[in-house]
Amino acid sequence: MIELNFPNPVSSPRDYFGREAERGLVHDLLARDAARIPVLLGERKIGKTSTLNVLEGEYTGWARSIRLPHRHTVEGFLQELANGVHSILYDPFASPPGQPLVMPPDRPDRTQVLDLVRRLAAREGRPLVFVVDELDSLLEHSAPEAREGIVRLLLALRQEGGGVVRYLFTMSRVDEMIPPALRSDFREAVHLIPLRPWSREELGAFLRGVLAPHCRVEAGAQEVLFREAGGHPYFTKAILHLLLESRRGDEEEGCRVGREEVLAAVDRLPTLPEVRLTVQNLFRVHFDAGEHAVLRDVAAGRPVEGEVAARLVARGYLRPEGDGYRLRVGLLERWLAGKV
Repeated sequence: MIELNFPNPVSSPRDYFGREAERGLVHDLLARDAARIPVLLGERKIGKTSTLNVLEGEYTGWARSIRLPHRHTVEGFLQELANGVHSILYDPFASPPGQPLVMPPDRPDRTQVLDLVRRLAAREGRPLVFVVDELDSLLEHSAPEAREGIVRLLLALRQEGGGVVRYLFTMSRVDEMIPPALRSDFREAVHLIPLRPWSREELGAFLRGVLAPHCRVEAGAQEVLFREAGGHPYFTKAILHLLLESRRGDEEEGCRVGREEVLAAVDRLPTLPEVRLTVQNLFRVHFDAGEHAVLRDVAAGRPVEGEVAARLVARGYLRPEGDGYRLRVGLLERWLAGKV
């Protein structure tokens, strides 16, 4: 049985659902030193961090994973690289008693970092995978010169690392965040792996994993859930969280979840501060002014067309309906209409 873990990212493979093809592709790319860098690409709260958590546990047998915190200068980023490798190479808790404490280099340069990387990889007999969650956010909050320097550093370390430096990134946006001078080189170096909303079939399988063996969701109720959450894992889990909370202690075999029960859970979504904050952040940060206008027009029932609408369809926020469009995420439509 799958645990929701709402609103936190999934950390246990037992509670992670789907994405087998995407995870398999990441493993294939990481296993080959000449392969492109896998980048999990997806919208806000689509499950990128959860996927990272599970992947790190899956490849740990043949690669050493080092997750890097965000630092917004080249010097700070180099320091974190050095600290991450050094903490494993000279782990004081794993050292023999009496061995003097070895401190990481202060303000290291690229050569010093590469030396540490090669020593750790040689000791362990396996490559190092440096993981950066939300690389685009790291770059967005860096000054323009630092942004270019960090991207150049990442590409250079990979090229000079002799096959032991590998990366795994997540991003929501690529071209907007990569400096124009490096955009072509970055695109050539990476393999984008989109994480998309769940299909109706995937949603059904997820519901069986969460509710089985005690309950099942009736077809009409599942359709409401799909319409309101749009197959988006975070919003799906938010509705299910409220649904299960209202059924706490009810584990009667053969119970059914009906349409009205799901609608009641949807109506209660505004009681969850984290959901309100997520919808607000999603709209204000992850759409530009042109997308704002199109989303508002669609929510109000006004006709739209053109490149912006097509882009929002590709991103999973609009779906064609008749001669126009509807918002795929009903919750976002409610928020735009002032109901959330």
